[in-house]
Amino acid sequence: MTLQTLDADYFEPGREYLLWFRHKTHTPEPAVLKLTLRFMSACQGVSPWDRATVETALHIETAPVAARAAYFDSRGARILLDPGLYQPEDATSQMDNFLFTRRRTNFIKGGLYITVEISYPPCHVSPPLADIIRKHGQPDCELTARLRNATRGDDKRDDYEYDCYYYDHFIFEIDPADAERRVRRVSSQYFNTAAARPPATSGATWTETSLAGREFRLFFQECREVARFLRWEQPEASIVSGTVPAGVYLRAYDSGEPMEKLTHDGAGEWAYESYHRPRLPPRPLPRWPAGGGLERFFRKRDRPCLDPLQKRPATRKPSAVDRGRPPVA
Repeated sequence: MTLQTLDADYFEPGREYLLWFRHKTHTPEPAVLKLTLRFMSACQGVSPWDRATVETALHIETAPVAARAAYFDSRGARILLDPGLYQPEDATSQMDNFLFTRRRTNFIKGGLYITVEISYPPCHVSPPLADIIRKHGQPDCELTARLRNATRGDDKRDDYEYDCYYYDHFIFEIDPADAERRVRRVSSQYFNTAAARPPATSGATWTETSLAGREFRLFFQECREVARFLRWEQPEASIVSGTVPAGVYLRAYDSGEPMEKLTHDGAGEWAYESYHRPRLPPRPLPRWPAGGGLERFFRKRDRPCLDPLQKRPATRKPSAVDRGRPPVA
């Protein structure tokens, strides 16, 4: 959806105006354009981009919760809509919470973002996590209170008490000391953790996701998580759980063509290969060989790294594109 406003003094009586729209993404079929125009009097002291102003000006009505859940294809929302688990008002308040956070999350240069999260009243019921898993499957990812406290850095707030179980945008929190493992609190975030689950047909692979404001890389074997790294691409990268067995870890495009490969020797050394798809322009990486793979080897940070394309020890630090470097445990 694209929104645009034009002040009244932009127009001249009697003139004709052409509205021109440019579609940057190629599609085999003509694009369908739906347009809503409305003339309204200016309101002093009201921002034209305020949510309420836009909805009033265009006569937009809030969609039912079920329609919003279907739009985002959200398992978390479907859990909240399940009458055997939650009450209807719980689904409404939590969806409002999620949309509030989503609308107030802004991305800036360098991959940074600013988000606003608020606490809604607790749900009226506290179903056991086992009932949610039985009816809606395993969560996309989990973050225990112990791990969250261990990776908090300079955060001086009180320790986190609840384990978090993520279903796409929604977080179901339980007290690890609760024998019944009932959901004590539901919250939400902008990021979709569904990407943290590897495809069911994948063998050894990895995924990346954002949990509680922290960037994690998760390694899997046969869809079972074996290790987790924090801030893989940063100088302070570290392993925070598990170990990565020696072997080859692959990621593929949706078509099944190879996309990336990491080879781990089991002793902290890695080889990384990245492939561009046939008939597509290569990725804008330095010294990218046409039609092939880019290979880089990196040792521990206290030793020089050998770049096979340079055939000599490299003195520079690996850049962000050299994602195959091993994090330091």
